[in-house]
Parts: sequence; C-alpha cells; structure tokens
Amino acid sequence: MLDTSKAVVSRRLFLRAFAFAGASGFISGCAGNQQSGEQPADGSAGEGYMLSVALPSEPAGLDPAIADSSAAIQVMAQAYESLLQFGSDSCEPAPCLAELPEVSADGLTYTFAIRKGIKFHDGSTFDAKAAKQNIERQLGANRTDSMPLAQLAYGSEETKDGIASVEATDANTLVIKLRAVNAAFAKCMAMCAGVPMVAPSAFKTAMDNPVGTGPFVFGEWQKGDAILLQRNEEYWDSEGKAHANGLIFRFVSSDEDRVAALKNGSIDIANGLTKSIALSLEGSSCTVSGTMGTGLYYLACNTSSKSLADPKARLALFKALDVPTIVEASMGKCAEYARSIAPPHMVENLKDYQYAGYDEAAAKDELKKLGVSKLSCIVSAGTGTPEEKGTKALADTICGYLANAGVTVEVEALDAEAFDARAKAGTYDLCVATCVSRNADPLPLLEPLASKDAVQNIAHFADEAYNKVVGQVATTQNGPARTDLVAQCEAIVATQAPWLPLCYFTNAIAQTAPVTGAQVNVLGAMRLNTAQKQ
Repeated sequence: MLDTSKAVVSRRLFLRAFAFAGASGFISGCAGNQQSGEQPADGSAGEGYMLSVALPSEPAGLDPAIADSSAAIQVMAQAYESLLQFGSDSCEPAPCLAELPEVSADGLTYTFAIRKGIKFHDGSTFDAKAAKQNIERQLGANRTDSMPLAQLAYGSEETKDGIASVEATDANTLVIKLRAVNAAFAKCMAMCAGVPMVAPSAFKTAMDNPVGTGPFVFGEWQKGDAILLQRNEEYWDSEGKAHANGLIFRFVSSDEDRVAALKNGSIDIANGLTKSIALSLEGSSCTVSGTMGTGLYYLACNTSSKSLADPKARLALFKALDVPTIVEASMGKCAEYARSIAPPHMVENLKDYQYAGYDEAAAKDELKKLGVSKLSCIVSAGTGTPEEKGTKALADTICGYLANAGVTVEVEALDAEAFDARAKAGTYDLCVATCVSRNADPLPLLEPLASKDAVQNIAHFADEAYNKVVGQVATTQNGPARTDLVAQCEAIVATQAPWLPLCYFTNAIAQTAPVTGAQVNVLGAMRLNTAQKQ
C-alpha cells in the first residue's frame, strides 16, 4: 500500500503553487514555478520536479470502461495499464501486465500468463482473478450503454463474436475463449481505453478516482482546472519507474494559449496539436515530434446523391484534387499524405494503391460533361477537437481546387446532432470525415463502408463484393493472405470511388527545450514515465 502521508503534503504544496484563475493567469506565468517544494539543487530527475501537461479539453471521467475521449486517454495512460501494450512505432502488441498470449490452433482460445508481483495503487493484488473481473464487467448483462468500446474489445452473444468465456485457472493464468476467430483480438487487449485494468474496489468510483497499476498514482482533480498525478513509488517495473515526481494536467482549449504557455515555459508538454500550433512553434526552443497514428482523414462522396451517383462523376471529382499539396496546406506536420485507406504500418507489405491522379484539365472537362457544377459538403464541428478543425481546414482547401475545376462547393460545419441527422437523411454531396482504428488493426478503417449505419457509412456505399471481403479480413490472421484481402478492399474503393483517402493522423506532441523522453504510441496515448526535465 502506498504511503500517502508525504504525498498528501506534496499535493497541497503543488496545487497551491499552481493555483490560478483562468487561462490568462496560467499563461502569464503564475504556473511557471513547476516545483513541489522539494526540488534538489542539481535538478536531477525523480526528486521534486513536476511536469506540466496541457490538454485541449477536460476529461468527463477516468474510468477506462466508460471514458474514451482523447483527453481522458492521456491521463488514463499514466495511471492504468492493459494486459498488452503498443509501442511508439508498431501496430503489433507487446507484453505489459501479461505476456503475449498462446493461441490455440483453431484461433479460439487465448491463454495469458499474468506477470507476478503487480499491485494496484490501493495495494490490492493484480492477478488473473482481477483481470477476469475487469473483463466480466463489460460482458452480457453487466454491460451498459455507457461502455463504448465493449463491443469492439469483447464482442457479444447477439453478434456471435467476441468472448464466450473467461476463466482464471490459477492466480497467473487467464484463459479466454472466443465465439469466432478474431484476427485483432490480441490488439484489442492493448487498447488505451475499454480494456485497461481497474482495481475491482474502484469499479464504482473510477470515473473520479482512478486506481490502476501504472507508473503514476491519482492525486487530486480540481474540476475545471487541473488533474494531479504523482509518481508510483512501488511501480512493478523498476526500469519503467517515472523520472518526474508527478504530472499536472491543465485544460487549455485555445491553440494560441497553448502556444504561449509552451513558449514561456508555463507548460512542459502539449498534445492535441494543429497546424497553427506547429507553425507557431517553429523557430522557438520547443520541439514538435510524433509518429504515424491509426486514423484516416478522407473525402466521402454520397453515392445516393443525384450529382455523384455515377462513379465516373466521383472519379472525375477526385482528379481535380492535388491531395499531397492539399494535405500540406491544410495540416502541415499534423498529418501525412495517405496513399491507401490503411496506413502502411498497419498491414504487412501492403503496396500503395493508385487512387485517381491529379489532372485538373481532365477533371474540369469530365465534370462539365457530367453536369456537375454545384455541390454541398458537410463536416463535423461538434466539439471543436483538433481532428474536427482538421476536417474543416481540408474541406476549405478542397473547395478551392474544385472551384478551379468549375465546381462550386458550399461547406457546412455542423454540431454532432445536426451532423448525424444530415448523415441519416443523406442531404449532402460530400463529407470530409475521419475514421480511427482504436485497436491499430486495419479492419475498423475498412468496416464503415460495409456498415448499414448511415452515420458510420457517410458515403451510403453498398457493394456486396466489398462486404464479403471485409468479412474475410475479420477472420484471417495477419500474413500474406490478409494483406491480399485488404488490397482487394482498396481496389474496390479505388474503382467505385466512395472515398478518397486524404491523410493519416500524426500523433504529435510538443515539448519545451528542457524536456526529453516523452513518448506517444501509435494510438496517440502519451507515455510520460519516460519524460525527464533538466
């Protein structure tokens, strides 16, 4: 059990040092003293300095079974861990609380060896029984509508997939049997939300008081202001013990405020970067770095639209777009031009697929012959996240290119409710949207075009051949055969043109000059136990 007597004093000193009223006070420097009162004279890591982290929004809660926003994930990734984990540059899971599973020949039984000697932050033991309780919490009648990733991670009896049974055969052995082969099941067990392990004693309170096994322990949450985490002095992985004494997460929604805070040293690290932030930091002492993520920005053509029902019209439209230049102009370092729906690091040996090449003259001629001269475009602006700002920036730039090809486009930025209503009604021609693979597998990027849900399948695309291949991707293990199936999906999309891939997310973070070592994995979750401040 963690001794909290010293920790309580540290929290009080720390929060008093960081108290401020509003973002203006934060940026002007009242948060600039990032010490807990115990900073050593030599500034060495691990004894006394805190790292201040800016998030673009405040989490609604910190229970991984319920919370799945980007802001929540950044905090939860420090306090919780999953059976497996993703690294910074790989979409293949690695050991974490458990070793990589042994999988039966029929692909239905997964046996996890749970690491020994791991404790939750409340001092209770993490073992196979605790893992079983975490999984059963989201199965069957225990599942609630507030558990957004339960279906992806664990499936259901209704859909005839996912977990059929879970057993702790001994303290360190967890046996999971599936109803059907799921090529991505091990990846699901490495997700940053939905599957991280919560102390069973905290199931009812984890939204406000997280209790996990991670390198940082929850300290205090001042709603509307900050979340404090402190170093886990009894962390099970001695090599992964945090360097910093703790983390203070601040909620800074304004891009300009985050830039100013980074430049004046009021914060050490920021995520949720946009092109404007990255550009504003150029020439400063701050560094911007990141890795290719698991999300895609794409342009969808509404195949039920009168103007774009003909694939020839959609292909002609795509010819009007110089996608690499559009991405650079709209997104800068915050995205990477997409040559396929599935990012290359997700699929072994997947070759770049040739979507419509840029040819403005041909596009103008073909669109005129097809009578395409005026279109409508919708984008989501429900919460103003960096991703939604990206869709609007891409849509605006695309409009300029289409205007050069003789097509006028009106862009509407809609709140979440209005966006869903328009998607269901199908009263639009184009949509710039995003799709994210929460488990680093290509299937969630391919499935929307096979969905009967109009909000998911914003292109209203229906193709039996495509749906059949997507089903095969779901049950085929990684290897040449699965790569070939993904390529078949890409070929159908390239020919029928319901989507034009635009760019992949870049999981970018900014750090001030004194900070090194902060990491971000392929799912975009920061890992801050590795971060140090000189």
